[in-house]
Parts: sequence; C-alpha cells; structure tokens
Amino acid sequence: MIPSSRRAASVRLVQSWILSALGVSACHAAETAAPTTKVPEPFAVQIAPTATSVHGTEPPPRKKVLLALEADGRRHRPEAESCSDSPDPRCGPQSTGCHSDAECTAPGTACRALGESYCACTSTCAADSDCGANQICNCSTDERAAFHYGSVDQEGRGACMNAGCHTDADCAPGPANPHFTGECLLVVRDVGCSTSATFVCGSDKDSCKSDRDCTGGMKCMPGANGLECEEESQCMEGRPLYVDEVPQTADLRSISGSWSRQYTFLSVSPDESLGAAAARAAAEEHASIGAFARTIVELIALGAPPDLLRETQEALADEIRHAELAFALARAAGSPREPGLFLAATARFSSPDTLAADLARSVLRGGCFGETEAAIRLLERAFAVKSAPSPASPTDASEAPTEELSAFYTDLSRDEARHAALAFRTLGWLLKAFPREVVPVVVDVTIPASVASIVAPILAGLLGDSVHAAEGAPVAETGKEKIADAPLRA
Repeated sequence: MIPSSRRAASVRLVQSWILSALGVSACHAAETAAPTTKVPEPFAVQIAPTATSVHGTEPPPRKKVLLALEADGRRHRPEAESCSDSPDPRCGPQSTGCHSDAECTAPGTACRALGESYCACTSTCAADSDCGANQICNCSTDERAAFHYGSVDQEGRGACMNAGCHTDADCAPGPANPHFTGECLLVVRDVGCSTSATFVCGSDKDSCKSDRDCTGGMKCMPGANGLECEEESQCMEGRPLYVDEVPQTADLRSISGSWSRQYTFLSVSPDESLGAAAARAAAEEHASIGAFARTIVELIALGAPPDLLRETQEALADEIRHAELAFALARAAGSPREPGLFLAATARFSSPDTLAADLARSVLRGGCFGETEAAIRLLERAFAVKSAPSPASPTDASEAPTEELSAFYTDLSRDEARHAALAFRTLGWLLKAFPREVVPVVVDVTIPASVASIVAPILAGLLGDSVHAAEGAPVAETGKEKIADAPLRA
C-alpha cells in the first residue's frame, strides 16, 4: 500500500472509530455531524498548509503546472500556476456545512469539500496575485506531491500557502544573492502532529537539497545557515502536557525497571531505530499520564459530572498501559529506558478566571487535534509494518514481528481515537457549561488541515449545541454574535 493510500485508509478508519465512540454511525456521519441547532452560516475555514490529499472528478481546463522533480529528490517550482475558480461539485444539497459559493460572504472564500461529505467556506485563489506578498497560490494536482505540498485540490482550485519565493526566476543568482542556485525549492517541516510546507530559494551553501541527503531519519529543513539536516518535530503519541506552550516529557534513564517488565514482545529482536522510536513514544505516553491527571483536577475544579471524570480517569489508565507497552518495546529492541523525574507535571494551574477557556484550548489542541492525528499516524504505522517487504525466505518466525507490531500499533490507534472522542465530549460539556468563555476559543481555533475532514463537522455540531445552551443570555456575552461573524479556521 503506497503512503497516500495508507493515509486515506487510516483517516477513514479513525473517523469511524471516533464517530462510533461518540455514538454516531459512520454511515450517517454527514447527517449526524450537522449541528442539532441551527448555527449562523457561513463558517469561513482557513486551510493551514499541511499534508492532505482530496480526491474528486477530472479538473476543469486550466494551465497544469507540476513541481519539477529531480533525480536527487528535490522539488522546485519552474513557474506559477493558474488555478480554477469553478464551484466544487462535491458541495451541494447533499453536503453538510455550506452548499454553494453564494453562502460564503467573506472576501476570498468559497465553498469547498474538506472530506467526502463536509463542505466549508475556505480561503481560495486563482493566481499568486490573489495571495499575500509572501504567499503563492497552490493548486497542484501532482499526486506524487500530494503528501508534501499543502492542501491539494484534485480539481485544480487554489489555496494560498506561505512561500519565500514564487518561481525559480525569483532565485536566480545575482549581485545581491550570489549563492542562489536558480531553484525555488519545496521544503516540508513536521510541526507536532501537522505538516507545514513552504518554498525557499536554494543556495550553494545549503548542506542538503532534499530529505534524501539526510541520514538517521533527519529531514532537510530551513536552518540558521540555509537548508540543513535536522531532527523533525515528532507527533506526540497520547495527549501532550504543555508548559508555556512547549510539550514536556520526563528525562529517560538507560535502565530496565518496573515500567518495562509488565509486558513482553516475544518476536522483537534488537533494532536501534525501533528502540529509539519506542523510547521516544514511551516518554510521550508517560507525559500523557500527567496531562490527564491535570485534566481531572481541572474538571473537578469546574464542577464536571461524574461520567466525564470517570472516562478521563479510564483514559489515564490507558496511558499508563501505553507507556508500559512502549517501554517494553524499547527494551525488547535493545534500548531499555525508564522515566526519571517529571517536575513539569506540577506546573502552576490556570487562574479561576481563565480555567475553562485554557482547558478548552488544551483539549482542542492535545485531544481533538493531537489524538486524532496520533491515531491516524499509529494506524499508518500498522499498515506500513504489515505491508513491509518480507525476507527472501520467509518463515513463520520471520512473520511474527510483523504481526505483533501491527497489532500493537492498531490497538494504540483505537485507544487514541477513543481518547479523541473523549476530548470532543469534554469540549461539548465546556461549551454548554461555560459558553461565554469557551465559544470564542472554539471559533478562533485553527484546525490542522490534516484532520479537518474529521474534526470540522464535529466542532460545527458542538458549536450548534452551544448556541442552544446559550439561549436567553446576552448575545455579546455568549459569543453567538462571534460565531456568525468570525471564521472557523482549518
């Protein structure tokens, strides 16, 4: 299974798990995800540059320009694209959200599909001139680039994305920039659980031109001295514990102790790469224990109902098991580790005046977005392990690690999807209990495009319910007015 197919299959399966945990049939997701109370339309969704692939019908006639792919793996943009401004045929009476461009009144927006059945008012463009000075209009339909090049609309409609150059001509060497190589290079950077893409001028001072030039799992990214091989930012598994906007983990000790002895991976042999990845995942799962513990305290402070507290406590127990499993996998792969002190778990809590809003931000970022993306990536990993090439002379024993690791990643993915559903339920309760504080948080949030097809319809439904909960209170205080006027970004 090719990476783009693995991603699409993982998104569909994780979406079905989340909807099932929320009590929604995946077969009727479009209808059930719609707001139970009419929400003022339209929502304007601003797509963040990230790795997505949206499939549709044949594109309308247009100037089709693909990224130039060189033998060494580098991609560059020879010339600008001319994108289509035709309506999206996937949006109509049958879709959830917006149904036509006429509903999108904000300048530069149109009704575009974010998934198979959900449409939203998104920022669009037809040419680079429609975007900001440091942006390009991306409408590439290059399937090879779909996993790396912003938000890809197969029908050729454009979306603005950040860029340090527009075309190769911007990067021609000259007196001011003698080191430029004449290529406007595509650069992709993993940022937590999402991916950002941009274009930069290549330089003869760059230490890399593409990821192929890097070793040890590093990526070719912009650095202090041009393009450099750097460690990529990992998508944390579980719910991150943030302190001052920075995810925290405990320092790990190179010993084998109680954290790694509860479970055994019988078929895994020493593997440096697997051991390092498992140890990193174990530290992240361990940090999630602290994140859920703090969430329980915050929910108690806000008067949450017992069912929500009970579910959050069960999720915390899941994270203890996840950490033990990951530490056991690291030990089996030859990298025994144990967590040391984790004082970040005792960081100061929010003040009473901002607690509801701050918890909503944390639940959105770490739960609704982060755990949804983590569930997808874990399932992708399970598919990748399952489809890995077999040895020349496979035996039953040689197949065992594949089966064991695939089951391990799949089980973790199911749990993370269930935790994402819990995050949506928690956010729903916060919206109903504290609409004045929490509605503006949800309205102002930027949804990573990598999970927008799953998250956006659910948030629309939660916002609709919050409008009903806020009935009778002054509009300026409930945020209803803000729902109507402000964009819901993705």
